[in-house]
Amino acid sequence: MISINEIYKLDLKGLALVFFNITKQDKNHFEVKISYRTSTHATKDLDKIITEKNNELLSKYSNLDFEIKGIGQHVTYIKNENNISFEEFMINIFSLIQKKRFTNSSSEFDGIVLNSAFGPRGSIDLKRNYLTIDIYERFISDKYIEMIMNLLISTEATNQLNLNFRNLQKQYVEQTNKRNTQIRINLKWFAENYIDYLSEINTYKEDIIKNNRAILAQNSYTKKNSSFLERMIFYKEKIVNSNFSFDQLSKPELKRQVEELREELDFSEKPDNELRGIKRNKQIVAAANTILPEECVCCKDMYNIEDRTFKRKNSERYYFELHHVISFGSNQSGDILENLVKVCPACHRALTPDRANEDYQKKLIKNILLNSKEANKYVENFIQDPNDYNMKIEYVFANLK
Repeated sequence: MISINEIYKLDLKGLALVFFNITKQDKNHFEVKISYRTSTHATKDLDKIITEKNNELLSKYSNLDFEIKGIGQHVTYIKNENNISFEEFMINIFSLIQKKRFTNSSSEFDGIVLNSAFGPRGSIDLKRNYLTIDIYERFISDKYIEMIMNLLISTEATNQLNLNFRNLQKQYVEQTNKRNTQIRINLKWFAENYIDYLSEINTYKEDIIKNNRAILAQNSYTKKNSSFLERMIFYKEKIVNSNFSFDQLSKPELKRQVEELREELDFSEKPDNELRGIKRNKQIVAAANTILPEECVCCKDMYNIEDRTFKRKNSERYYFELHHVISFGSNQSGDILENLVKVCPACHRALTPDRANEDYQKKLIKNILLNSKEANKYVENFIQDPNDYNMKIEYVFANLK
């Protein structure tokens, strides 16, 4: 059984596979379980020989010691010697995955993350053109959903993703069938771009896809580009972070709340022509504008906000701008949520190189790191001593663009 500290030393393939595929937790260990079923679309039966081959591939891919628990079932265990929670474990792995962006090319990073997410447990649906994974209800939290969203929308797959949560469905609300939330990726797109990655972990699924190319050829790519991001934000804000529990409401109130949420969700079901062809960095910007708090992380404790910016037209909301903590121009991999903060226009201009005094710029940078835990954690990936604020400030200052 591998220890948590040994997990932290794995490469991107191992880290990403663990992040997306933990299935159980108890006091002593975490379980990573990969399972898949016999398919009528396969050219061969799923048997012991194929299972043994895939077990060998999984172990080699991840540097984890998988064992066979049945036909099409592979399990490995992680010793929880630090007795940490699932969320804390995921936060640590997520941070290490983000750090790997700078030792892997963008295309390689995308391939490994998407393959590790959808390849091991992904269910192939040729008719609906999806490769689908379950997100287990017992692990769902605001932070975990945010981390999954951050990883997936920063890949080139953004426009090919789909979120299917069941919380507003009749069976879920009535608690007759509380099925897991699912994330789905366009199968045709995945097959055309990442079949070689899939072959590194599962020859059975590779065979299904390769021998059904005629069916896939009739399918199309996803066109509703904004749907996944909108639904993820809705799910995170309205379902996971809901200020009420379905179990605690009376039937009339439950019905009213669900109907209101369904009506509000309609925006996600309708195509938005203005967002067609949206670039992935714009998806991240849209997420940041929604998720980040309405405040200037640079000067919120120094000035009154009305002296630094203005209210938007026909709104009580103040205008803020998004700022890359480590300049996007200095490293393409910086276009991710953890590297974005909201600042007022005055502070944004002040952080332009050579525009304000060095001491003042460094003071604003320090405030960013103090007021944004995510940005502070992100910057820690680039310096030797994560606790040295001066070192972090100097690094960010040196990369101002």
